[in-house]
Amino acid sequence: MKKNISRNPLWPDWYNGKKIDEVQFGRAFLEQWPLKCVNGTLYTLDGPVEDESEIKQRILENIEEYVTSGLSKKVTNILETIKLLAFSDPFPIEQDCIHLQNGVYHLPDGSFQESRLFCQNRLPVRYDPKAASPDRWLTFLHELLDDADIPTLQEYLGYCLIPSTKGQKMMLIVGKGGEGKSRIGLVLKRLMGDAASNGSVQKVENNRFARADLERRLLMIDDDMDKTNREIRAYFAYALKFLEGRQRPDTFLSAVVHMDEKTPHLHLCFVPLTADGRLSAKEIIGNRKNLVKWQDEFWQHMVKQYPELERGESASQTGREHIPPRIFKEMTQLIKQKEQLDALLVGINPFNSKSRAAEISKVLDSYIPNVARMKDQLRKYNVAFTKTAAENEKLKEKNKTLSASLDKATEGSVLKRLEDAKLRQDYEAALKTLDSIPPEVIRFYENRTQEPAMRHDK
Repeated sequence: MKKNISRNPLWPDWYNGKKIDEVQFGRAFLEQWPLKCVNGTLYTLDGPVEDESEIKQRILENIEEYVTSGLSKKVTNILETIKLLAFSDPFPIEQDCIHLQNGVYHLPDGSFQESRLFCQNRLPVRYDPKAASPDRWLTFLHELLDDADIPTLQEYLGYCLIPSTKGQKMMLIVGKGGEGKSRIGLVLKRLMGDAASNGSVQKVENNRFARADLERRLLMIDDDMDKTNREIRAYFAYALKFLEGRQRPDTFLSAVVHMDEKTPHLHLCFVPLTADGRLSAKEIIGNRKNLVKWQDEFWQHMVKQYPELERGESASQTGREHIPPRIFKEMTQLIKQKEQLDALLVGINPFNSKSRAAEISKVLDSYIPNVARMKDQLRKYNVAFTKTAAENEKLKEKNKTLSASLDKATEGSVLKRLEDAKLRQDYEAALKTLDSIPPEVIRFYENRTQEPAMRHDK
């Protein structure tokens, strides 16, 4: 007979000596750190969680001494469990109150509630009924505006504090440079924090997908409008001089300034003719190394006229040691497709494969190109993975002498390495899913994708 292992009184309630009860852990976690999950986005009392790595780190701190393998997967699974337990309907749109750092200000009666509530937007300022008069701010307004315009501006700023577009108004501040217009925008950004968004009116107007950036925002500030058209033309005219020094101007077909994105940019089309009249893009533009040289020389040209212009580090200098967040987001989408594909492959056999082939092929239409694209992405950032592997080896040596608990900084570093390693693991899992597809389903997919071409040949 097997003897029951007595439970260690030092173990948390969610651990039985063998495994972690994810549901029980999630409930205990939410008691300590209250969260709400609305449409897949986590909210703290401070507002929406833009980066979930901090929550993952807290989970890691609690479970690492009870997990011997699959730590990264366990952290991810627990996070998903927490999201399910924290499920909430969308927060109501509250036009009668303002959520602040130290409570809620109720507009109808001017009362203040010191307890904080979950909300879509919380302003990063504290309410202080005894605050002194903003004399410096009022003096600035009197210097910038006519006295009759000051109440209008103040009213508009107050209007921006609530999630309402009832007024159907947009504020434009027009004037010469150096007068202080941009300072109003800076004050609004400090006042509203994440509730304000930098954007472009033209981009929102022309690109319907750009409106997604305005979700949960109280205000959009168009920074592009800080520059006058004259300033923009002068900037690109000076930029064009650089290009004219490296390519004959008579080969230019067009030079068009685009204003459809946050940052204005120039599209130049030219015929790559060499000095002796040959058509050769390779000689004029060159390889990747030469393009980096072009970028360096362009910055050296522009910084003479615009000394505030910064030059970012090239990938050749950084060695691509940092994997950008967008790669992780793309992998998240790929994982969702993988899970969908795995669900379709469960229980598949020669008898039902034909009926499922059409549905599986539909998923493969986007899954296969996404896997191929991820392969290219991971090849670009191979340095990061190599570095991660080397650091992990060092960590093994350190762990021989380290105590069971690590300090917070080390834990964060461990989590980052785990996330990088998980990215590679997820990709390999995506490949394994492709390998598990029965041959008859693959044949169905290949035949289906070739049908249009076959009909065209006939």
